[in-house]
Amino acid sequence: TGKCRASDFGYSSVSKQNQYNTGEENEFLKNTFQEKFEQSTIDSILITSPVDDEKPFETRFNFTDESHLQVSNDKIFISPVLFTTFLENDFKRETRISEINFGYTFDMDYTLLFEIPKTYQAEELPAPTHIYLPDRTFEFLLETVTDGKVIRYHYNVKSSKTIYSAEEYKALRAFFESLEKGRLQQIVLKKI
Repeated sequence: TGKCRASDFGYSSVSKQNQYNTGEENEFLKNTFQEKFEQSTIDSILITSPVDDEKPFETRFNFTDESHLQVSNDKIFISPVLFTTFLENDFKRETRISEINFGYTFDMDYTLLFEIPKTYQAEELPAPTHIYLPDRTFEFLLETVTDGKVIRYHYNVKSSKTIYSAEEYKALRAFFESLEKGRLQQIVLKKI
């Protein structure tokens, strides 16, 4: 079990506001989170949809999801990649002949809190990761900390540029490969 806080800024915030304002809360959650993570149970939902485009669109909820953990002997392995749109690297080809258009800049900030069972302790946490393109127009930050009772897994993906040329593809591809490696790190809990 845990808690999630997803914050979208800029055009990403506006896009989420438009999705949220055209339907009801349950439909928004289904389309945004549960459709991709069917085995998750989500409750205690709080959505903050700002009137001002400069403010973030925030979604907070509690969740239960055992599909992202594996138990082996005295250890629990948790894959913390939950509730994100970046599920895999789409840039797999070696080369590209056309430009890449993301449509808008974005700033997505996710924080997940995982409760550590009383008979376990954190043995291994994902390493802090901070990667960016050479021109710093794309950035990924990952931090994981614990106080012994709760693990705080936080990542942020920012884009300040919408269109990348075919010549910039190689750096963009390497960035997303590194982003994927950073996100695929596991949390390991050990029985005490």
